Amino acid sequence: MALKLEQVSFAYRADEPVLRDISSLIHAGKLTAIIGENGSGKSTLMNLIAGISKPTAGRIVRPSSDFASIGYLGQNEQPSWALSATDLVAIGLLSQRNVDQNQAHQRVTQVLEQVDCAHLAQRSIAQISAGELQRLQLARALVAEQAVILADEPTAALDLRHQGSIMRLLREQADNGKVVVVVLHDLQLVQTWCDDVVVLKAGRVHQQGRVDEILNADLVRQVFGVSDF
Repeated sequence: MALKLEQVSFAYRADEPVLRDISSLIHAGKLTAIIGENGSGKSTLMNLIAGISKPTAGRIVRPSSDFASIGYLGQNEQPSWALSATDLVAIGLLSQRNVDQNQAHQRVTQVLEQVDCAHLAQRSIAQISAGELQRLQLARALVAEQAVILADEPTAALDLRHQGSIMRLLREQADNGKVVVVVLHDLQLVQTWCDDVVVLKAGRVHQQGRVDEILNADLVRQVFGVSDF
């Protein structure tokens, strides 16, 4: 099982391409990071993979044609209503028609524990921190146990302990045979937790491969313009 991108391009306007000829094979069972400077197209690429936007050229071949098989945590997601933490996470099950009420309760309870938010179950999300909300949003993306997990900067606003716990949880999803793709800015997290990396620069794939083979000082200097990695 894999996720395949074949010469994918995207533009909001014909004369302003955001992504150009992106080709990549993202394997199940691997934790794959997407990295690059701000504006390189990382979040746009995640939106395309999730099916939120459509490529203007090329195609994306997903493990399943059913978008309900994708769990997605977008960047800076802010719920419009003051739901309880439990209700927010349960939204992730709305597309799962074969899950009854008891199963839904068990899954929500389990994933709240996994993201260290069980104590927030009945609290309004209007009364929690940005980091707690980020963990709840990830729980919503994970609760339906989809085949593909996409997380755009899931460690944003998290302290060091919770950064580690979230990356460990995503690592477990990959180890269980899922396609897991994560956008990260912290290259130390990429080195510690990820198997593969896709490096974007100016809307193109600059380099891709195994983290331990390509993520080095040379690459960081070329892509980010810094020499102290």
